[in-house]
Amino acid sequence: MRAAPSHAFDRPGAGAGALDSTTLLRLAVILSIWLIGRPYAGATGDAVLYFGRALADLDPGGVGADIMFQLDGQSRFSLFVPLYDRALAVLGPSVAVRLTSLAAMILWLAAAALLAAHFARGRLFWASLVLAACLPFSYGPSFALHFGEPLAIPRPFAEAFVLAGLAAALSGRWALALGAMVVGALFHPIMAASGLAILFVGACAVDKRWIALAPAALLAAVVAAALRLPHADRLLTLVDADWLELLWQRNFYLFPSLWPLEAWTTLAAHAATLIVAARLSAGFQRLFFVAVLSVGLGGVAGAALLGEQFPLLLVVQAQIWRSSWIMAAVAALAAASVAASLWRGGSAGRLTLAFLVSAWMPGYPQASLVAAILALALQLGDNPRRDFSPRVVTALWICVGALAGKWLLDGALFLPALIPADSPSVLSPLVKMHFHALPISALAMIWAMHERWTPPPILATAAAILLASATLVWTAQGAPSMSPETVRPPVEWSQRISESPGPIFWLGGRSESWVWFNRPNWLADLQDAGIVFSRALSMQWRERAAFALDRGLARDHIIDYRHEATRFPTLTPSALDELCRRSDRPAWIVAPEMNGLPSARSLAAAVWKPEFPYRMQGPQGRWTPVTAFVLARCAASK
Repeated sequence: MRAAPSHAFDRPGAGAGALDSTTLLRLAVILSIWLIGRPYAGATGDAVLYFGRALADLDPGGVGADIMFQLDGQSRFSLFVPLYDRALAVLGPSVAVRLTSLAAMILWLAAAALLAAHFARGRLFWASLVLAACLPFSYGPSFALHFGEPLAIPRPFAEAFVLAGLAAALSGRWALALGAMVVGALFHPIMAASGLAILFVGACAVDKRWIALAPAALLAAVVAAALRLPHADRLLTLVDADWLELLWQRNFYLFPSLWPLEAWTTLAAHAATLIVAARLSAGFQRLFFVAVLSVGLGGVAGAALLGEQFPLLLVVQAQIWRSSWIMAAVAALAAASVAASLWRGGSAGRLTLAFLVSAWMPGYPQASLVAAILALALQLGDNPRRDFSPRVVTALWICVGALAGKWLLDGALFLPALIPADSPSVLSPLVKMHFHALPISALAMIWAMHERWTPPPILATAAAILLASATLVWTAQGAPSMSPETVRPPVEWSQRISESPGPIFWLGGRSESWVWFNRPNWLADLQDAGIVFSRALSMQWRERAAFALDRGLARDHIIDYRHEATRFPTLTPSALDELCRRSDRPAWIVAPEMNGLPSARSLAAAVWKPEFPYRMQGPQGRWTPVTAFVLARCAASK
């Protein structure tokens, strides 16, 4: 997949230029923007799952007794797990999480730079990295997943190796490309599958004899499935109705028909950018963009057909819609080159660019979807180079500017309402709103397209400030509510828990039982993360969740996540009695006390008052301070 010697993206000079003081300054700016745009989040989101997996491996009789790890059908397929286990044992929880997250970010940015160098040269290369750092980076069911996540999880490592492999393939180094893909697959086979598919398309273009491998591989897979070989048998196995119902309710992101409009708008913006990039390039680079687009859209279409209409177990578990991550990443990296080429391409190009900018703009999904369609209509029409009146071009750009201005103004005026003052984390949700994306991206493009414009000396000072800000963002102590691994509870809490072995049922909790007491959860929302990979886990988790839901011990959306929670779990005498009559009862129940909830102190074996600020999502769905934890003991209620 070596790029053609001449195409619209080529610019004089090398991608990054010589390693001099100017290059180092630019590296500092890019790294700072990258890290500020992806602030350290601690062991949150999916990171808490791998953190728990490491704790489980280090203490099989403690956290390892959690049903999530006893019935785990996922994490053993990743090289990340044993490496992370070792890091946690040597460095300790807080340091291991932070350094692993930082390593993922640096590796991802380095791999992105290798790939971006094939799309742009000189200043445009640097602008490409700025836009990749600033533009919205979600994919799939956009509320949940992002490329280049600042988390201690295997996905960003796998993505980095895939990007590096694609860069190697574009340079014609096929063995290196395949090696990088294999390493990526060792970290996360699902994320690396899209890279391998793109590599296969490139190999077929170079040597059409490779095409014969596709039907041969398909036949081998069908034979293996028919012989009921391990894992291959899932290719011909349908997800049964009970399991499928729970997945539709709880893990609805697995099914594209349930995605919100924002997800399709994001996908349309990525697809439109890649289609325009393909039209502006030539040779194998054009093939590269077409391959990325085909693999990304093909995965989503395959998930809709074989994951929903004919829910094959292997397809549902492989989550082939995740191939859209590579679309999102490559579109962001190519955006600067596309923008520069369109701006220089006359009135039709500038109109197309205006529509693409609107397509990427967050906050207005309907308008963004229409803009993506119009951008494609202009480029795929009979005469994509036709001239338009300068007044039409100017008017459209005024509209785009007004839309962007309204977005920024809304953010300034309504930010206090968007991020409540009692939120345990302010920077992370703020960054995900992408208010910074428009001004920073615009400045980067202006700088890139004015080669004679020399930045003022104050740029060095700005770089220093950015680097200092990034350092603060990544060294700041996380809120205990979001990152419980950063604090330790009083010793007497652990002493009391040690009186009775067994799991803890922390009402409304997540990883507190794991992190603070090395105990398994009896029931927690996060245990559902692996239900798509284990039917046994799904059924046991659902039974406990339904039991707790019927007795007011769980939020009312614990099983069906498609609805907003309207009730916080509360501990009552009758619920405690029924819970403790179960053969699989927990040893302890922890009930948070907060304003708006009835007190459970009459059931307390102990009452803990946290020595650090701790908040949970309370009865109204807002982050509410916890005034105390009521500790109830099942052993006393048998």
